[in-house]
Amino acid sequence: MPLTSGTRLGPYEIQSAIGAGGMGEVYRARDTRLDRTVAVKVLPSHLSSNIELKQRLDREAKAISGLQHPNICTLYDVGSQDGVNFLVMEFLEGQTLADRLKKGRLPLDQTLKIGIEIAEAIEKAHAQGITHRDLKPANIMLTKTGAKLMDFGLAKPEMTIAGKPVGAMTPSTPTMNLTALTSATSPLTQKGSIVGTFQYLAPEVLQGAEADPRSDIFGFGCVLYEMVTGRHAFEGKSQLSVLTAILEKEPEPIAATPPVPPMLDRVIRGCLAKDPAERLQSMHDVRMDLQWINESTGDSTVEQKSEFKKSWAAWGAVAVLALLALTAFAAYRWAKGTSTAQSLHAEIPPPDKFSLDVIGDTGGMPVLSPQGDKIAFVAHSGEGRSLWVRWLNSDKPQRLDGTQNAMHPFWSPDGQNLGFFANGKLNRIAAAGGPITTLADAANPRGGTWSADDVIVFSPNFMGPLSRVSAQGGAVSAATVMDPKKHTTHRWPWFLPDGKHFLFLANSHTGGDPKQNGIYFGSVNSQESRLVLATDSAAQFASGYLLYRAGSALVAQPFDPDKGKILGPYTPLVGNLRDDVGVWRSIFSTSQNGVMTYEEGSASAAKSRLTWLDRSGKELGTYDVRETTIAHVRLSPDGKRVAFITGSPASSVWTLDLERKTKTRVTFDQLPVSEPSWSADGKTLVFILATAQGGDNVEIHSKAADGSGNEKNLTALGNNFHYPQLTPDGKYLTYIWGEGGTNISLWMAPVAGDSKPVVVIRPPSLQSNINGYRVSPDGRWVAYVSDETGQNEVYITSFPDAKGKWKVSANGGAYPAWSANGRELFINDLTDNIDAVALTPKGAEMEVDTPKRLFHAAMPGIGTSFDVSPDGQRFLVNLAEGETAAPLKIISNWLAELK
Repeated sequence: MPLTSGTRLGPYEIQSAIGAGGMGEVYRARDTRLDRTVAVKVLPSHLSSNIELKQRLDREAKAISGLQHPNICTLYDVGSQDGVNFLVMEFLEGQTLADRLKKGRLPLDQTLKIGIEIAEAIEKAHAQGITHRDLKPANIMLTKTGAKLMDFGLAKPEMTIAGKPVGAMTPSTPTMNLTALTSATSPLTQKGSIVGTFQYLAPEVLQGAEADPRSDIFGFGCVLYEMVTGRHAFEGKSQLSVLTAILEKEPEPIAATPPVPPMLDRVIRGCLAKDPAERLQSMHDVRMDLQWINESTGDSTVEQKSEFKKSWAAWGAVAVLALLALTAFAAYRWAKGTSTAQSLHAEIPPPDKFSLDVIGDTGGMPVLSPQGDKIAFVAHSGEGRSLWVRWLNSDKPQRLDGTQNAMHPFWSPDGQNLGFFANGKLNRIAAAGGPITTLADAANPRGGTWSADDVIVFSPNFMGPLSRVSAQGGAVSAATVMDPKKHTTHRWPWFLPDGKHFLFLANSHTGGDPKQNGIYFGSVNSQESRLVLATDSAAQFASGYLLYRAGSALVAQPFDPDKGKILGPYTPLVGNLRDDVGVWRSIFSTSQNGVMTYEEGSASAAKSRLTWLDRSGKELGTYDVRETTIAHVRLSPDGKRVAFITGSPASSVWTLDLERKTKTRVTFDQLPVSEPSWSADGKTLVFILATAQGGDNVEIHSKAADGSGNEKNLTALGNNFHYPQLTPDGKYLTYIWGEGGTNISLWMAPVAGDSKPVVVIRPPSLQSNINGYRVSPDGRWVAYVSDETGQNEVYITSFPDAKGKWKVSANGGAYPAWSANGRELFINDLTDNIDAVALTPKGAEMEVDTPKRLFHAAMPGIGTSFDVSPDGQRFLVNLAEGETAAPLKIISNWLAELK
């Protein structure tokens, strides 16, 4: 029975009914304590016995309580009285977006304003690990203060209550009610039907998959489409025909409705992609795209570019010479302040029978010389990768001899020399080839930059601050000081024109504070630095502009290089920039005279593809894990399941049954998890959990591999732990750790009892680290990775007493994996070649054979990318699908496009 005016629920006095639905009724009420108007959502007594509805109300309270955002309806209170359960929320005056759409499509400025506000709200929810699952115009209220997102009754918090995942309490797709599908015209949210409003559900949810943030992105795309066009994205005369449209048809083109910026059309289509892996991957990127569209409207040059796109194979050196001539002319006219030249676009293919190594830990993003006349890049054939240089007035690239295993090249200011990393060293070589000079150790580098004063600032390791060294060689010293409570890495430095100041990216592998992560301004005269811009993108500087990725776009922002200050708003240049999320770098490069090169792609890394390979590298079978990016692949001891990490920003541990091809989500934490490993019996997974937004707060947790029960914290205090493993007997927990991120060592602690951890292997110097390890299946040996020689190498010693030491890798290695009998060790040689090493234990000694090459595989370079079956005959490899699919594009006079 509806509540009547004057009814009291605690201190709340009911005034009038606002609406009703499957969840009960909503009333306007007065808070008698604070004398304010509130909205009360009531689950009446006759529905309180409905467990699903009660759980849904509880979920809404839990979801909203943790979301404080100006574009999310605020929860004030929860209560229960006389069998009536209720929520007390902010009272919103206005109309729903659904009511507004009854009058027709919205103007473009209103569409963008509302879209940005709701995108911010959804982004906030996703950052807290909550998927809304019921995005629709009726759940968006338009008020005087802006749009408000409401009704989190179907929200899926990624957490556990009483040992069970909350998201599993209401499955995304219960058994379909076909009668309702073919006859009903109202949204289906009742028992026996699809949970969520049918018109806005993503295809994968309709097909039975669990909803995730990408499902919300699809629903948001439907809402955007409706605001722009005034009609549903998917329509039909019955729910069944709507279902068919969502699964099989594309919406009517937006271009048919006037006038919509083409980039907005692309964003909406990116949200509405059928395959979630092809969809825009985060609400953060969607919001950033909408913001720069909003800032760009009215600037017709954003979309009216002079496009002259032909492959080099078709027009070769003639087009390059024309491009160079136009670039030189444009640079001259720009310097005179009278540029009227158009930009010219072209494409650069890789060398014949070679593929570009663009992304990954060991990649080599193509980089233009400062003069814009040459481009350096890394490419590989089946046997390895090398450094190449291409003069832009020639159609033939040159491979530089002696640069095997090269990565992350960068130019000298005069364009005559190149710096690059290979085999754990920082090196230099003439652009035309010749002798190679080794300058410093760099075990696992993340970029370098070269000043006019012959100083090189570089990142020697994937964790830690920047270093500096003379380009002529000599002592290495610190270039920056890193606060480990804020960041775990400084990387991708870029010298500014004065040769004294430089930019670099500071970030945290455990998330960090988004307000502290970003582009920093440093100096060779001081190790101190300051934040310029909060972002997760590395930056470059050219022609008065800071260039970096915002959302999925490459943007240019006026910048004072002497003071390190931004001077105005940014302007988008490229709308679909490829981003290597594994190393926090987007694929673009610029010269100092208006030439730019970049690669198109999604705002995420290449899609992962789990594939069985035999010992020759032949593919035996592939698993579609329906995720854009996965990392840290670990097979169960029996080889029948695999654990991996996926998700952003709050990653999760998942398992895949390789026989049944079914996925199970194991963790539901709101902060990142990483580096899973199995217990010997395959019943438990251990992993690390970031316990706070900071650089060194990490705990080691365990949980049942089937996802049941609660997580257990195996460590007393949070610290910078990595690669946790249980010993085969289950009695000890091993991990690597080093105070302040230095002299990282292998430790062992008992799982039960009060004994303190003890060190198993400590590197020989304070400057060296243990960067990974695997205990043998019989628990007698441990293979570990150390950078004590200046590059990562694999060694074996006895466990746990660490007696004896045998080098396994020949010239660099990482990610060791044992066969079940302990007679073979498999390693990545740092160039994505998998080597096998035969082992023969002889009492307390270990006989190590010469490594033998098995195969090369293009892997994403994010954590452990392969593991081996117990018999050592098959390899489950995380392949980077489509790594070289996109051509490299080049633009002359990109400055003209800012106008």
